[in-house]
Amino acid sequence: MIVVSSFWAYPQCYSQFDSSSTGWNESESEYHARMKWWDDARLGMFLHWGIYSMYGGEYNGTDYGKEVGNASAEWIYLRANIPREEYRKTALAFNPVLYDPADWVKMAMDAGMKYMVLTAKHHDGFALFETRASEWDIIDASEYKKDLIKAYVDECHKQGMKVGFYYSHEKDWFHHAKNMRDRRPLSQDYIKLAETQLRELLTRYGKIDILWFDTPVNEHVEFNRLCAALVRKYQPECIISGRIGNNLGDYQNFGDRQVIDPGKEGYLESIMTMRLNWGYDQNDSYWKSSDELISMVSKSACRGSNFLLNIGPKPDGSFPPEDRTRLKALGKWIKDNGEAIYTTQGSPFSKEHSWGSFTYSQEKQKVFLHLFGWTGGDICINGIKTRITKAYFLDDGGTVGFDQDVANSKININLPADSRNGKLRIIALDLSGNLDTDPVNGPDYVPPRIHHLNRIKIVGTIKTHENCEFEFVGKIVSTNDTGFEIDQEEEKTVKLSLNDYVRYRINEKGIIRRVSGFDLIDGE
Repeated sequence: MIVVSSFWAYPQCYSQFDSSSTGWNESESEYHARMKWWDDARLGMFLHWGIYSMYGGEYNGTDYGKEVGNASAEWIYLRANIPREEYRKTALAFNPVLYDPADWVKMAMDAGMKYMVLTAKHHDGFALFETRASEWDIIDASEYKKDLIKAYVDECHKQGMKVGFYYSHEKDWFHHAKNMRDRRPLSQDYIKLAETQLRELLTRYGKIDILWFDTPVNEHVEFNRLCAALVRKYQPECIISGRIGNNLGDYQNFGDRQVIDPGKEGYLESIMTMRLNWGYDQNDSYWKSSDELISMVSKSACRGSNFLLNIGPKPDGSFPPEDRTRLKALGKWIKDNGEAIYTTQGSPFSKEHSWGSFTYSQEKQKVFLHLFGWTGGDICINGIKTRITKAYFLDDGGTVGFDQDVANSKININLPADSRNGKLRIIALDLSGNLDTDPVNGPDYVPPRIHHLNRIKIVGTIKTHENCEFEFVGKIVSTNDTGFEIDQEEEKTVKLSLNDYVRYRINEKGIIRRVSGFDLIDGE
């Protein structure tokens, strides 16, 4: 099996909340006041955790994780077509004895996160909280028999962390329809279940700051309005994610694992995984480096976007050490550079410089140059008209020389040839007044897009090869609405090359064998 990359993006859904659809009355100033803490926060932690974590991405010797081109580890109930009763038995064994919400929240705070979002109910319909709507929950269907959500919320409140729930309102493979997307009218039983569970989440645990909905179906507009209205009724200050559907959210969500492009307006959120899968996957070794994650945080802030970083805890409630290492590195960097991230605005320009971009604080009258593209040597800033009084590195306070041409909106920053081992550094510019920009003479660099790639799976044979270059003849495997794979009739020839970023494994008689190198043979 060869896996080839292609891009798929989520539809963009956002507007200020439509008060006419739910009877919610909120002025524009009240809306912006409600969004302020979220806009200032810039950094959050996403947590995908549930019964799917027990499988670690594998079922009956087959890997269903993102790293081999499948949907993602948390989709295993659907994609592996696990029988309902077998999935129930797995739930009975779910007993996260190492779950320590105090440690979870502290780890997030030490990494610089300002809010957390935990999957209260994912697509498999299993509730991590006690619910009257169904027995498919942590109390009735698992060995643990304690409300995981309550402990999480209590600890967030105790440590001063903004608290959020992920709730899969549309996809529910246990109570609704076990398929990819169902546009048929929802049953009254399912609507009642979702309404009951949302009411429980919104009324039992005290203040809730975010309700993160997902996978909307815009044909179900009345249902989406009902979900939004419940949030507005019981938690009027709570922020709703854009993925509720029908432009009912408070901010824009874009594609999975995608850092938002420069030039977007409004309240924005980039969501990214620590590795490839959202849920825990025992075979996913594609951890992003600490430097890459730091760069993504920096770029998101420069583009006026929050950055929600996902981790998939192990089924026992612990975190892989690789996650902790990266969070620790992020926290160390944030400690030195957080002033350029929190409570800042992104660059007003739709393009960037090759060396990076900037955030700014009108209150502090400062511009922060994020050198995420800098490789050493002097840099030029185009488009800033306000006079600069001082320039210095945020991490050590070292002053930086500069020359400014106010008439042509240009600033030359004198930097050393050494980029300090590639570590992302930030330069603070003290302004003589409010930031004034020149849109005509601004930056003109178009950065490459940062997003995850879904894969096209092709099954067939190698036609010809030479070293790492080869031609592959086969049929593309697509996924139908019920989540099952179908081989297309037409064969295609694809030219590919293997490199350091391509890995594969062999499933031999139900045993997954890792392959350290590769041996391509014509006709196989």
